[in-house]
Amino acid sequence: MAVDVSGKKGGWSGKGAVVVIGLVLALIAVWVVAAAGITSVTVEPGHVGYVYSKPLILSGGRFLETLPGPARWGLCWRKYAQSVDVRQFTMDEHFEVLAKDDLMIRFNAHAMLSAKSDPLSVREVVEKYWGGKWYEEFFKERFRARVYDAVREHDSRSAKEKRADISKEVLEAMRAACKETPFVVHDVVIGNITYPKMVQDAVEQKLASQQELERSAVQVEIAKRQALVKIEEARGVAQAQEIINNTLTTNYIRHEYVNALMSCARSPNTTIIYVPLGADGLPFVLDPQPKAPGGGQPVSVPKEKP
Repeated sequence: MAVDVSGKKGGWSGKGAVVVIGLVLALIAVWVVAAAGITSVTVEPGHVGYVYSKPLILSGGRFLETLPGPARWGLCWRKYAQSVDVRQFTMDEHFEVLAKDDLMIRFNAHAMLSAKSDPLSVREVVEKYWGGKWYEEFFKERFRARVYDAVREHDSRSAKEKRADISKEVLEAMRAACKETPFVVHDVVIGNITYPKMVQDAVEQKLASQQELERSAVQVEIAKRQALVKIEEARGVAQAQEIINNTLTTNYIRHEYVNALMSCARSPNTTIIYVPLGADGLPFVLDPQPKAPGGGQPVSVPKEKP
């Protein structure tokens, strides 16, 4: 009796191919599942990682722990980390505020802040304050509103002069707002305040006029002092003349006369001088207008009779 060997062999061959294909598909499925579930966790320096697990099929997740950076976990089963930056940073906000005197002023405000790095605070940042978006979602609008309110209480000039006071006021308000949060406000600085160009031109013109007035005042003061110097010089000359007139007596002239004669006598040139002598034996000096005793009016001297 003949046996259909080929048919029998063909039947076993088909079953083997199905088994092989099934094994291949199973391996692929296992590889896909493994690839979808195997993860790694990395936390950069200056950050703290909020580590959590996530189910493969069901939704949701579960907090595991916080991981300070720098840190790295190798292969994990569906573990992930959301990094929270705990370094201090500065955020700048631009403002255009209508001051109390209805003048629009422009300036920048700078807030220096950070998130706390302890595990409880990091967990609160992620679960309650939107993680890495906490500045935009929680802090920004509160900060801007407080700056607006503080600046509007001043006119344009006092706002510029009291920037330090405004900065301190906003700093205290933001620290109070963040007291029960995982955030720290280190400092607040109100930048330089600028005015519209028309106001700047007016201020520059005023400063120029003020400088011109100050320069004129200095020149007037110099002229006054120069006049005082001349007055004092004239007063000195007048006093000197008065002293000379009061002391220019006949005896003083005679003294100067004798000194002049002695100078001539010492001269190498031959000089003959005839000197009239008075009754006292001294050079005779004629006073054309003798004065009365006590400096009164000149008196007439009676002529001797021949």
